[in-house]
Amino acid sequence: MTRDDAIKEIDNLRNDIGSAYDDADQSPMWYALGMAIEALQERKTGKWIIEKDCEGKTRTLICPFCKWKSGIHAWEDYNFCPNCGAKMEGYDE
Repeated sequence: MTRDDAIKEIDNLRNDIGSAYDDADQSPMWYALGMAIEALQERKTGKWIIEKDCEGKTRTLICPFCKWKSGIHAWEDYNFCPNCGAKMEGYDE
């Protein structure tokens, strides 16, 4: 089974759940299947946008896709965006 086949199968199951129940989008299973689809889809790759303070020190990194901002100096450990999962390959100054 390919990645695309798996995505189609999961999406079909999710649609079946959605059509069977009026409030399926409130179901933990419906959300879990959506998360599985997202995990299987190709991830975006980009570079962190650096936000500096008035002294020129790096204070925050910003995801170019979802605009998530890191905390002060917390960015050093991130190789991906914790919010949208985009892979980060360095910095865009």
